[in-house]
Amino acid sequence: PAREPGVPDSSEAIRLGGVAWKLEVWPGPAILAANSTRLPDLTFSAGLLISTLLSFIVLFAQASQRRARELASVNEQLQAHIQERIRSQEELEKARREADFANAAKTRFLATMSHEMRTPLSGILGMADLAMDTELSIEQRRYIALVRSSADALLTLINDILDFSKIEFGHLQLESSPFSVHEVIDQAMQTVAPQATLRKLSLQHTVLEDVPCIVSGDALRFRQILLNLLSNAVKFTEVGEVELTVSTAPPSDDNHIVLRCSVRDTGIGVSAEHMQLIFEPFSQADSSYARRYGGTGLGLAISAQLVRLMGGSLQVDSTPGRGSTFTFTASLARVFDSGTPGGGPDPERATFTKVYRILVAEDNAVNQELIRRILEAGGHQVTLAANGCEAVKRSEEAHFDVVLMDLQMPEMGGLEATAAIRARDRVRGEHTPVIAVTAHALVGERERCLAAGMDEYVSKPVRAGTLLHTIAQTLTAHGQ
Repeated sequence: PAREPGVPDSSEAIRLGGVAWKLEVWPGPAILAANSTRLPDLTFSAGLLISTLLSFIVLFAQASQRRARELASVNEQLQAHIQERIRSQEELEKARREADFANAAKTRFLATMSHEMRTPLSGILGMADLAMDTELSIEQRRYIALVRSSADALLTLINDILDFSKIEFGHLQLESSPFSVHEVIDQAMQTVAPQATLRKLSLQHTVLEDVPCIVSGDALRFRQILLNLLSNAVKFTEVGEVELTVSTAPPSDDNHIVLRCSVRDTGIGVSAEHMQLIFEPFSQADSSYARRYGGTGLGLAISAQLVRLMGGSLQVDSTPGRGSTFTFTASLARVFDSGTPGGGPDPERATFTKVYRILVAEDNAVNQELIRRILEAGGHQVTLAANGCEAVKRSEEAHFDVVLMDLQMPEMGGLEATAAIRARDRVRGEHTPVIAVTAHALVGERERCLAAGMDEYVSKPVRAGTLLHTIAQTLTAHGQ
């Protein structure tokens, strides 16, 4: 702007871009002199403006400080929350490791107990069977029968504990193969018949016409459910009868059929408040029942889980003092080409076309004697080995048609011995059938044996029919 008249230059002009620029103080003296009467108003306005600006600055500073404190507090809370989450995750990870360790320890304990208890049981039951085939007096036969009955009860207890453990870990898997419904029912009825006869109970069963002769499923587990229910019915019935009725139920279709099995008794019955309790593990309707009737309280709990795995349900209708009716359903596959089904191995089906040379690797002297007697009764030639090293050595010195291999042996176990035999077979271009005969009965043991190169698996206690059937089946599969 043009300089006011009478105002001296206060700065030098600067030429930029063809324009002369000069910095001057404004308002100048002339303007101030001309507006001297308005200076108080200008001063007040300027002070008010400055005060307002300062107030806004102070308020903004206070708000900023307050916001900063709030953010700092939130940040502290977030840091505390993060630390708490980290601690929680560390505690969860620690708890998971401890649970995994406890589960692993439990599995090892069960495996060890299964082996250590099944091994002597195998000897007891096997020798009792052999003794029953000899000439005995009536009193001696009764003693042997009691020994066998007691051993069977102990074996049932061990199996129940192992089954419950498998179910608890979710490791129990059902097999599927054709079987005769009538044969499985007959086997279950024959098992409980001696106890029913001892109690003077009427034991009956009815299979309706719409039930197919052959179905596909897990015959062993189906029979186990029947046995649990029938055994309980006989055990808790003092006078009267026990009746099994088998029929079909909806929704059956072209590929599947639902079987309904009802076990009715005239026993002590169950009160309404105890209905659910009887399906709990290690529980009975009344604690006094355990003292009077015995039992662990696992049978119904296991049966309920097995029924669930078969796609069915287990129900009870009971009146105290008048009896109970336990009913379960199971979904099974229809079989259109039945082949040669069965409810389990039968000694009479184990037919051999010739005498075989069999190597038995077993460190327990009683089981050695038991297996040797069973095989020699069939006319076979038996060679014994006390451990895996001996088994490998003897199989190198002579040819054997089949090897029965225990798993847990001193010096060298069965899996290692099988690996050595398989390595030699590969060099010779041959295959020696190896069957695991072991007291290890936990889930996965059969698969572990097959993965190690074994051909079949038999769990102890050794039953003559099961062992001979497995040997015949294995030799037939290898063209012998």
